[in-house]
Amino acid sequence: TAYHEAGHSVLQVTLENTDPIHKVTIIPRGPALGSMMYLPERDKFSQHRNEMLDNLVVLMGGRVAEEIMLDDIANGAMGDIRMATNIARSMVCEWGMSPELGMVEYKDAADGYMPGNAQYSEAFAQKIDQEIKRFTDEAYRKATDILTAKKDKLELIAEALMEYETLDGQHIIDLIEHGEMKDPPPSPKPPALPPSEPVEKKSAVEDESEEDEGDGTIVDPIPSPA
Repeated sequence: TAYHEAGHSVLQVTLENTDPIHKVTIIPRGPALGSMMYLPERDKFSQHRNEMLDNLVVLMGGRVAEEIMLDDIANGAMGDIRMATNIARSMVCEWGMSPELGMVEYKDAADGYMPGNAQYSEAFAQKIDQEIKRFTDEAYRKATDILTAKKDKLELIAEALMEYETLDGQHIIDLIEHGEMKDPPPSPKPPALPPSEPVEKKSAVEDESEEDEGDGTIVDPIPSPA
């Protein structure tokens, strides 16, 4: 989870057309094992094509980071894949952002998306599928190139997340730009206890002597059983 969220975070900070990063956490909430949050600098009523393309790259970052750092993948990217697919489909079928398919809406109010839409052929539906996949594949390749070059930053952020669990946006920026946090958050782990002083063992004679000095009464040692 730490590597997954680190992948999203590095791309959110690195890419040009993304909103400022706000917070990253590996504390589970609901079905999510962690999350990366961002906040727009001002109210936004629309998104440009370049913003959506960079958002697709950020969504790929979690899965890509797992592959790079662990040489394996987990099922934690399910939500990212769903969101990326919906964005790419809308870009192609609703918003006319595909140079290949142009300014045409490929959606029917009654039947939904292809296949089965009588407004175009099955062959054309395959072109739509290919274009949606092209958007996501290009985003995946770009995420891989960036995160491979910034593998050391992935490690730094993942280690910080495992220690502190939650980091603010500025902490992430510090780690990427300076390799350390200028003002790290308090650690959620309890402080280490100071080492205890060794207890000096005393002989039975010394113990009896101390007891004798206590109240002036002589205490006979307990006789051993016959």
